[in-house]
Amino acid sequence: MSTRLLDALRIQTPILQSPLDEFWAIFHTLMWATIYNARLKESPSSLAQANLHQQFRTSTANRDVVTSKIATGIHPCDTKYSLFLRVMSPFLEAWLEALRRMERYWAGVELDGALTLEGFDEQAYQGVLDFVQVWKTHREDLSNYPGNQ
Repeated sequence: MSTRLLDALRIQTPILQSPLDEFWAIFHTLMWATIYNARLKESPSSLAQANLHQQFRTSTANRDVVTSKIATGIHPCDTKYSLFLRVMSPFLEAWLEALRRMERYWAGVELDGALTLEGFDEQAYQGVLDFVQVWKTHREDLSNYPGNQ
């Protein structure tokens, strides 16, 4: 779930869910799947990733901190994290930046009913396009991950 929706839920404020909220939900689900990969439980990196997973699921603030760490702070040679996490990190960083760009673009649009169907569609299509562009940029690295062989 997007931070915006979680915050609204926490303070019990009605909110109109947008396509951007959906993209954030997918992003955070992918983050969780990247951190908590069951095949990695026995790896030497499991403790560092277990700590990330614990932080990620405890609160929205911690989730945002872990998201920033994974998407901007995992070096490809940092062996305290799994190879899978290190391979995913550049992809997640690029997608995070695309989502933040989209968020800045739509920040001025009122989502309390003033978002027209045309704007709603534009936001949805732009999000899909951004994701595909990020995926195309990182497709080769993601495809060459040993777990995909």
